[in-house]
Amino acid sequence: MQPPIEKAPITLTNLAESANEKLEAAVIEATHRAFNLGCFVGLAPAAIFASITFIVVGFSVISAAIAIVLAFIGLIAFANLAAMITRRNTMRQKYFREILPEIELTLRRQGYTSEEFEAAARQILPPTAMLAAFLPQHPDNPPPDGEPL
Repeated sequence: MQPPIEKAPITLTNLAESANEKLEAAVIEATHRAFNLGCFVGLAPAAIFASITFIVVGFSVISAAIAIVLAFIGLIAFANLAAMITRRNTMRQKYFREILPEIELTLRRQGYTSEEFEAAARQILPPTAMLAAFLPQHPDNPPPDGEPL
């Protein structure tokens, strides 16, 4: 019988990178799903709009083509709106429900503080990383819109 394998201590940079990867993977998947659903849901109204335009204008192919282009633009706008809202909500929910508790548990187990993790995460992650949006602002870097901390 083999002795139990000790889990190697995780570094703060590995923790920050893995948490960011989990967050990004979940958000990307949900965003793609919302965009595809937005496109699919909008197809029937777009087809109805184009058909009604074709009939009302007197069976004009040009007006139907214009209606199809307008419907397509509206469809893409609706799908982008659905994807944007889903991205924001999924990012927030995933972070507070899964990522933050995992980070806190790992920090406690490894004996690190949240300040050490935040400093390591700020160093390793680019400012555009999804996890970086949830890190407290560093005193040297005030918020971009000039609001107080």
